[in-house]
Amino acid sequence: GPHRYAISSVGDGRIELTVPDATAFRTGAEVPVELVSPPGFSLPHDPSVPVVMLAEGVGVAAFLAFLQPRPDALLLAEGTVAASLLDGRVVDRVDDALREPSIAARLRDARTYVSGGATFARRVMDAAADAVGGRDALADLIVRRRYVQDVLPARSSPASVVDRSDLALHNDPKQRMWTAIGGRVYDL
Repeated sequence: GPHRYAISSVGDGRIELTVPDATAFRTGAEVPVELVSPPGFSLPHDPSVPVVMLAEGVGVAAFLAFLQPRPDALLLAEGTVAASLLDGRVVDRVDDALREPSIAARLRDARTYVSGGATFARRVMDAAADAVGGRDALADLIVRRRYVQDVLPARSSPASVVDRSDLALHNDPKQRMWTAIGGRVYDL
């Protein structure tokens, strides 16, 4: 099936992608591309609205263009790919950083963007809920489009078979949430 990749730069008639495994492409090969913009994934029109960006791995590529017009934005990223794209400016775990009082305070007033894998997004969402005063407060931010996500599904092995009873057991946010869509199981 199709794969999602983050655009790292656009210009001179070229689109450069950030991919986790470049060996899947031949140098100079043409690759069919469909551009999809995640809903709500654009900077606020009002430059006084604080911006917080949270990324994992190649998810940081989505924010490289945001940094040019908003150098005041807070970007927290984790992973070795993020480190290579950001010259090493990363944290060990974004969710732990969100629990720091100074960062938690910024989340309450900011437009927050999350980009990365499903497991990362879940960890960050849990920490963001703690930081802003609970799940209801986070839900309010989501409804007001002050907390938006571009989440890639967790990778799964095509050979894996998940029994329906196992799927039914993974329906508790304190454990792990799974969902089945189109015959594939996603770890939310």
